[in-house]
Amino acid sequence: MKILKDISLKKFNTFGLDYRADCLISITTEEEAISLLSDHASLDNPLLILGGGSNLLFTGDFKGTILRPELDGIKVEEQNQENVIISAGAGVNWDKLVEWTVNKGFCGLENLSLIPGLTGAAPIQNIGAYGVEVKDTIEKVKTICISDGTERIFSNTDCEFGYRKSIFKNENKGKYLVTRVYYRLSTNQLLKLDYGSLNDEIKKLGEATLKNVRQAVINIRRSKLPDPGITGNA
Repeated sequence: MKILKDISLKKFNTFGLDYRADCLISITTEEEAISLLSDHASLDNPLLILGGGSNLLFTGDFKGTILRPELDGIKVEEQNQENVIISAGAGVNWDKLVEWTVNKGFCGLENLSLIPGLTGAAPIQNIGAYGVEVKDTIEKVKTICISDGTERIFSNTDCEFGYRKSIFKNENKGKYLVTRVYYRLSTNQLLKLDYGSLNDEIKKLGEATLKNVRQAVINIRRSKLPDPGITGNA
C-alpha cells in the first residue's frame, strides 16, 4: 500500500489535468483493502475510487481521499472442453486483459478491445462495444464494503446489469471497492461479427479469427477516437 499526500493527479486522469489530491492511497492486495477500510473513520472524506481516470473530469483540487485499486494478476480458475473461468485483479489494464484472453484462445472479450480503463470498472459500467456487453461474460464480482471492510461477492444476477449500468452505479454507488472480477469465456471461437462495419474490417485482415477480430476493433476505434496519450479526452 502506498499513501501519498498532496499529490498531482495529472497522470491519473486521461485529460492530463494537473489538479492535486489531499491524499491518494494505492491498494495492491485485498488484505490491504480490508485493513484500510475496516478503520474507515480514519480516512478523510469524501472518498473517491479512481481507476483509469478515463470517465471523469476534475474541475479543481480534490479535498479528500482517493482510493486507487492496483490489484494485479490474471489467472485461469476452471476449464473444460467448452468453457473457461478466468479472474483478473481490479487494477489490471482492461485492454491487457482482452489481449491476454485472445492470446490464450479464449473467446468472449475480443469485441471489447481498446476500451480504456481498468478491469475493476468493467462491471460497474457494464462496458460494451460492437455487439457485446461484458455482463454476458461476468460470472461474479468480488468486492470489499467501503464502510466496514467486509468482503462480499456479487453474482451476475446480483449485479443487476442493464445498458451501461449496474447495481454499482445505482443504489450501491460508491459503497463497494471491486477487487477481482471473474469471467466465463468460451474455448471455442463463437465470434460475434455482425455489428456495423466490423465484418468489413475483418475481411481486410483475412479470415475471421480471434486475433483478427481484436485487430479489426482496434483499427476502427483508432480511426474514430483520439489517443488520450496525445490528446486529452475521456
